Amino acid sequence: MSHTHEHSHDQSTYYMEQLCTIGVCGLLGIVAVLAFYQKFLSATDPPVLAPYLHRYVLWSGFAILGLVLYRGVSLWFSVSRRSTGQADEHHHDEDCGHHHDHDLAEHEHDECQHHELEEGHNHGHDHGHDHGHEHGWNPLRYIVLCLPIMLFFLGLPNGGFKSVKAMEVEDSSRAIADKSGDVIYLSFKELEGWANNEDQRQAFEGRTGRLKGQFVLGKSANTFGLVRFKMTCCAADAIPLNVAIISPESVADFKAMSWVQVTGQIQFRKRKDREEYVPVLKLRSRNDIVPTDREEDPYL
Repeated sequence: MSHTHEHSHDQSTYYMEQLCTIGVCGLLGIVAVLAFYQKFLSATDPPVLAPYLHRYVLWSGFAILGLVLYRGVSLWFSVSRRSTGQADEHHHDEDCGHHHDHDLAEHEHDECQHHELEEGHNHGHDHGHDHGHEHGWNPLRYIVLCLPIMLFFLGLPNGGFKSVKAMEVEDSSRAIADKSGDVIYLSFKELEGWANNEDQRQAFEGRTGRLKGQFVLGKSANTFGLVRFKMTCCAADAIPLNVAIISPESVADFKAMSWVQVTGQIQFRKRKDREEYVPVLKLRSRNDIVPTDREEDPYL
């Protein structure tokens, strides 16, 4: 009797573990799919992964849900087969007892006893094998799987890089004449390349340029920076590319990390913290700052 109780308890523990694993993995798959639609495709800047990796998160979520469905169906049929096998065994024991009660022939009686001995032998052998592989249910093993689920429902990781600072440049008293020509639509990489080349600095300084990026307030109320991020695979390796902007009026009321487009005179000045030239846009008025829509791909 005690042997049957332990065997039943071991089966219950096994099924409990399987159900918990299926439930946690199912939630993990749902979180992966929701992360793609709610975080990666939202206006939150920046997401935790580079855009080219987003589809892999979605596919992995669907793959996990498919495995969860397959394992759930397999477990359902396993329980059904076990229940059917126990019912057949119960009917067999009743039939065997019925023959004993009605004084069947000695040959039949010996055959039933022989069958019982075989069953007892096999049952004892199986018990020794299962007992050696019995595992207790330990909820702590699910902490690793539950961690990304908890972070998702807590809204983490969220849009960040709030600590990005505007680049500080040296004050310049030299007059830079405006150069005729159409407004140049600028890019961060292009400006960075011009700043590192003396001939290009002389050719483009004084021209009027237009640039789009995210607003980062500087140390003074009339200075700020435009920032775009260069990401390789995830937010941890994102590098901010920064262009200093100088306004004749205060810009402290603009929202940090909001998307704006500015138009101003292209200049090149030295950074305060190192000996290198960096691009600067000098505005004629704060009206040259225009709020704009977020780029579809915010990364360079």
